[in-house]
Amino acid sequence: MSEVISSCAWLRTEAAAKRCGLSASFLEKMRLANEGPPFSRVGKAVLYGVSDLDSWLLSLRHDGEAA
Repeated sequence: MSEVISSCAWLRTEAAAKRCGLSASFLEKMRLANEGPPFSRVGKAVLYGVSDLDSWLLSLRHDGEAA
């Protein structure tokens, strides 16, 4: 089965993790801990919106100053 759903608007966990530079297992652990990017369920499938992934990654960006 293809990892990309509906012409790249939605990604399954493996493809979403790859896009974010994470392992699929780490993304799954974040989801189970109610952390990480927003996701949707369609039946048993877990899907991540490409725009949601991009927004989530941007929200993690730091401006270079130490916290």
